[in-house]
Amino acid sequence: MADETDRSLSELTRLSTEDLARWLRAVVTGRDCEPSLSHGPDDVHIALIDLRRRMDLAVRDRFDNALIAVFRTLQPQPDEAEALFYVLHLLSNINPLGAQSIMRQRLSSRAFAELSYGKQNLHTLLLSACSADVDAQLVSLVYATAEHAHSFKELLVCLRTLSKTGGTDALRFLPRLLPLLDSPVREVQLARQLTDVIFRVGWEQLYVWYANDFEIVSFRERLDRILREGVILWPDECERVDDHRLLLAAWLHAGYRAFVAGDVLRVAKLVISIPEDDVRKALNIMWLQSIEKWPNDYPWTVRLTHNASGTRLELTCPADRTRLMPETVGDQSPLYRLLREPSQKVRGRRPNTYA
Repeated sequence: MADETDRSLSELTRLSTEDLARWLRAVVTGRDCEPSLSHGPDDVHIALIDLRRRMDLAVRDRFDNALIAVFRTLQPQPDEAEALFYVLHLLSNINPLGAQSIMRQRLSSRAFAELSYGKQNLHTLLLSACSADVDAQLVSLVYATAEHAHSFKELLVCLRTLSKTGGTDALRFLPRLLPLLDSPVREVQLARQLTDVIFRVGWEQLYVWYANDFEIVSFRERLDRILREGVILWPDECERVDDHRLLLAAWLHAGYRAFVAGDVLRVAKLVISIPEDDVRKALNIMWLQSIEKWPNDYPWTVRLTHNASGTRLELTCPADRTRLMPETVGDQSPLYRLLREPSQKVRGRRPNTYA
């Protein structure tokens, strides 16, 4: 097979752009052609991507121009759905210069909306191929696609595409998917996409949106569970995590995790890098939910101890040994003040009195 591929590559190197386009169209439409291309069922695009990878730059340029020419000639018809499937996969993988214009024209017209090959809707595949370059025009096209979306998968592609702006577009779009989470499979699919979204938008933007802007109360519990169980697990004690991720974890796991002193101190120490009000919110939620769920065990005890080495902060928790802060603190330290004097209102509720 290697010898056959080398022979095909050698022959293709001598072809012009027009000849490459004729050869490429024959390959994707399943017609006999010379040189031949070895491939398995439904993986023509994989063989073509591998072949292009072995071309030199000049031949690649001709191949890319031929690919765009073939895409222009293929029509949104059922008998060309298979060829479009292969070409769209190639466009998505290669992202050739000059292809975006015709791709976006067809995306805007929804020419492929009713076409599928196998289980893949071709309009969704086209949107994925367009997402290599996300700008204001494509964002508008994404929202237009969402208005006519036929499937949950199509909305997931919209979410992933919007995340590539690096801003909050994807987070503002996320509530559109929440009413459609009618099965465990969809929840897992969303959790996977959210991992990718968070990588692009960052933990700080996610925290600000979640804590301040996410107002759809009827879906908060559902989103909380997906984030808590599939995306934002409580970090191990030795694990170094982003500060805003830890704040989010405190919100999400309150009432579901029996926090120990070390957990509380990790959150409280965020006051070094996070605004004090945000840390207070997280601590209060940890306190409130723990008191509500385990009324006989909580609250914690916070006090200063004095010995020959200085004054230290002591925090005790149920089923947890006493934890001492390694550094010396005083009764005016931000950390001690946070633990002794949390704000009095969180989501309209007042915390219980604690020692």
